Amino acid sequence: MNLPEFKEDDYKEFFAFFKNNYFNNKFSTLTKGDVETYLFHFLIKKYRKINSDGYYVDDSSMTDFKMACLLGVTPQKIRSLKMKERLLFPDDQYDWKKQLLAISSQARYDTDKKRVILNVSDNWLFANIQDCLEEKGEPIEMQLNGKILQIPLPYYIDLMIETYKGEKKDIEDIIKKDLDIKDKKIDFKKLGILLKEHALNLTTLCANLATIIPNLSNIK
Repeated sequence: MNLPEFKEDDYKEFFAFFKNNYFNNKFSTLTKGDVETYLFHFLIKKYRKINSDGYYVDDSSMTDFKMACLLGVTPQKIRSLKMKERLLFPDDQYDWKKQLLAISSQARYDTDKKRVILNVSDNWLFANIQDCLEEKGEPIEMQLNGKILQIPLPYYIDLMIETYKGEKKDIEDIIKKDLDIKDKKIDFKKLGILLKEHALNLTTLCANLATIIPNLSNIK
């Protein structure tokens, strides 16, 4: 992993940050942590731009280990910087749902554990997924390394529907048919819990929903 190419505008932005935060009666007002977070932000946003296709960012070329080797710090330090950088320098263009869709083809269903397992290396994406599920009252299992997402299939279906941008009425019709519900209105905010309460073949439901949401087709 090599440093990206910096252009004149990058140098101007870099100098402007320190000029605005150190001069004009502000000398030494930034902590060491503040400076490190900005430097990391300045660097990683370049990598994100390089590795983005305008839809999502492919972070496979800027893993915690690769960035740790580049900067001479531990992978744990990189993960901490990634989280802090997202909090202090929010990106209005970031869409966690698009990031999830981009990696959802890697999800696998463990029939023994009855869980969908997905490697989520981006800790900011993991935090967004966790927040989404907790808001719905759905549980999420945390692994020691904080990179493995394990959730029951109903809640994964819920997540995929959350990322779906189409007409939810089509999804509702399929679910009603599988659940044999005729008149009841489906509450999409509590869909995962509703699916778990009903005894039905969820892999069949995934196959039916895959006609609308292709990302569910790999769950078998």
